[in-house]
Amino acid sequence: MSMEVKEVGQIIIYLGAILFTAVKIGGNFFDGLKKIFSGKKDKDKDKSGIIVNIGSNNSGAEQASVLTQGAVTDISLYHLLLEQAQLLYALHNMRSDILRDQMEYFDKMAIDIKQKATKIMVILLKEAGIETNDYFTYFQNFENFLEILNNELSDLYRGMCKQNHFSTLDIDVFESRIKTNLSIIKGTMDNIFRTKYIQRTTIKDFEKRLRELLPEMKKAFTSCFLEARRISAKREESLALRKCVFEEKVKKATGQDYIIEVYED
Repeated sequence: MSMEVKEVGQIIIYLGAILFTAVKIGGNFFDGLKKIFSGKKDKDKDKSGIIVNIGSNNSGAEQASVLTQGAVTDISLYHLLLEQAQLLYALHNMRSDILRDQMEYFDKMAIDIKQKATKIMVILLKEAGIETNDYFTYFQNFENFLEILNNELSDLYRGMCKQNHFSTLDIDVFESRIKTNLSIIKGTMDNIFRTKYIQRTTIKDFEKRLRELLPEMKKAFTSCFLEARRISAKREESLALRKCVFEEKVKKATGQDYIIEVYED
């Protein structure tokens, strides 16, 4: 995909985000800005600032924005809307972006393990003296077995990451969580070894040789959980700082507090 197409795609996303923000919170935002630019005073209004609710709870409450009066200096309405739309978009997609990066790291680890397991299988088939006519069937069944194993473990890991992104856990609790998760993963692998490769009993040392990879797989999964924690913490810290900077920018421009409250589903 060319850079021009990517840039057009980004512009479309930003414009869509701006339109979404304008529809959801634009009415109150525009009314507030009109008062700011006109210099009108409304002493009956409290001065609690802007509150933007993001990711509303299960009751379906709509997002709201309240802008109290102040004095805008150098920030135009367009730039306020654009920057806020970008921030809301990033906050809204934070969890899915974190999970995407975590799964990308997992996939890299999985590819390495699958390559090593395949090399072991090639040696086992050679040692077993599997005839040419049967070799393809045995090998194809093993590839299917690896695919099932990968899918099961990938879904399991994804669920563990979605349940807790680990960044909020104390280090002792996090290490305990890793041990628990590794135990669950091992149990899943044991079950798959027993049930998902139909020729396992006809190939000498099939399970024994593949289980030689278990220490390396344990190390790989531990690395995945550590990386999941790092990815989550880094993304959360980055967006928290970005949110704080934007809130302070609006506060300085209007003389009023501006707060974005993020609600988890």
